[in-house]
Amino acid sequence: MTINANTIAEHETRERLGVCLMRLAAMPRDLARPAHSKISFHSGLPHFEPSLGLFGKVGEANLREVPSEYLKIVADDAQERSLA
Repeated sequence: MTINANTIAEHETRERLGVCLMRLAAMPRDLARPAHSKISFHSGLPHFEPSLGLFGKVGEANLREVPSEYLKIVADDAQERSLA
């Protein structure tokens, strides 16, 4: 890849991460039983809530100095969890 292509790819990754982090931040914190639903997600909460908290901290962090290959990994994971 050329320098310009690397810059474009990094910019796209940062944008994708930003969108996914906003989606995750917008998720309701009370996921155990959605309103008017017979479905309960209670059993999955111990696994999901720490991840949601971690992504919240990532969203508040300054990621300017983070290498793009690490951001891609985080963006991929955030995208998967936000069901984007």
